[in-house]
Amino acid sequence: MTTEPARSELAELCAGFEMQVANSIAERMLNFHRASDALSDPGKSLPEMQRRLSRSIQFLAQQRNQCTLVGRLSDEIISEILGYCMAAAYAEMIPCFSHKNDFSFPAAFSTCARWRQIAMQTPSLWYKIVIPCHPELLSLFEARSGNFPLDVTVINSCTKSDPSSLNILGDTLRRLVPRISHLFLNWEEHDHGPTSFLADHLGSREFQSLKSLHINDCHQAKKPIGLILNMPKLQFFEYHGDPINMPRLQLRHLLHLHLQWTCMGSDDILKFLSLFPLLQKCFLLNTEVSTTPSIAGQLIVPLPRLETFYALTMRPSDVDHLFRHLHVPPSASLSFSINKDDANTTQLCDLLGSLISSFAKSSILKPDATSSVTYRFESKSSPTLSIHHEAPSSTKVPLKLVSFPKLAEYPNYLSHLHLNVHCLPSLRDLIRILSSWSGLIKIKVRTQPNEFERFLDAFEEAPLTLCPRLRFLDCQDTSFSSARMLRFLAFRVSRGFPLARLYMTPGFSDHAFIAPGTEIRVASAEDG
Repeated sequence: MTTEPARSELAELCAGFEMQVANSIAERMLNFHRASDALSDPGKSLPEMQRRLSRSIQFLAQQRNQCTLVGRLSDEIISEILGYCMAAAYAEMIPCFSHKNDFSFPAAFSTCARWRQIAMQTPSLWYKIVIPCHPELLSLFEARSGNFPLDVTVINSCTKSDPSSLNILGDTLRRLVPRISHLFLNWEEHDHGPTSFLADHLGSREFQSLKSLHINDCHQAKKPIGLILNMPKLQFFEYHGDPINMPRLQLRHLLHLHLQWTCMGSDDILKFLSLFPLLQKCFLLNTEVSTTPSIAGQLIVPLPRLETFYALTMRPSDVDHLFRHLHVPPSASLSFSINKDDANTTQLCDLLGSLISSFAKSSILKPDATSSVTYRFESKSSPTLSIHHEAPSSTKVPLKLVSFPKLAEYPNYLSHLHLNVHCLPSLRDLIRILSSWSGLIKIKVRTQPNEFERFLDAFEEAPLTLCPRLRFLDCQDTSFSSARMLRFLAFRVSRGFPLARLYMTPGFSDHAFIAPGTEIRVASAEDG
């Protein structure tokens, strides 16, 4: 291993080099009369020597950079850093792809010659292309991306429905089709929508490498196009726009589906989902509630791999219809959003009541006075169901909880109850609901101190023992009086139904206490 030369050695090396140059020039001056020697003229040899010295100086600068902390970074780490820089600058680069003179790369690409060389030789830095794109930039990105799958964005904002401009977009996209892995069509309000564009310029051409397709269709013309996309490997599809203008899909292997700006009833949704038996994730956002009634006797739609399903702006009847006609694994999670304007608390209560018998766990979440309300149901044999009751953004009137007495009228098999609410129901309503839900084994309550005290009062003032199977009470993050809690625990013991375990948060009780026969667990972990 060589060591860095001392200053005296460097001085001696430089002095020797200068002496050698001086002697060589003197010798050439003496032999200048030899015309056959083309390099004997110092005026011709010195510029070449200067260029060679300049390269040596640059080489020394590179060697010096290698001694810095940045210079010691591996090629892989530098490539990773450049990737972050490219991603951060991509949004600013998008409008510049069509104008070569306005285009600039991140400053990190020019840190030094080594970083620039690594940037040019890293295909993953060059796989994102925006169309329209200047021909020279397009060729540059194509060449430097190598065989890396392409991420292509097509923007029509500058075409103004001009046929020649659309032809250029189509020709460029057709050229890249074999390598495109992700395609984003961002379409503004022009005469030709993205589906029409695909039909006119690509037709049934196969996108053999495409795995992800995102279409943002803002044009308003309702003009159905009978285009069936030929994308045999597509797994992710996202569409924002009127479903009338959406291209047709025959993709039985689709895994992720995201539709926005739709107006689909439960029958429409079931018919649509039946096309994708391998679907894992689905997000549907209705801009308005469908008024089409559900058809009785609708076939069951099996989705054996479904993990999450989220549908916004639905009617209670559509939620019930979908839940009963989607056959999904118990591990799946189904979420629905219902606006206050589309369902009153009575309609919502009827929906919850009709579903509650299918679950063992129920959660009612409304942590503050102004928030929406979430009703969640869980069971080992059924998918998790969440129903979000939303208030319109324009309203200032807080949402009310469903009627507990009415909900208590429905048969149930609940064993777990979670109440995270700002205000609990009245004492009378609490007694009625807890009398109906007599099979509860565990109750978790998070509320205000005075509300929690009324919850304990309900147990003590009911004519009959409430929840005789109750073994666990979780009041984490709820403040309470230790004396009041001891009185409640003693009451349960006197009735012959003591609690096995009490969960609480450190510091949320005014005094530490010990309750004979009940384990006090000061922890945040759930039990059973």
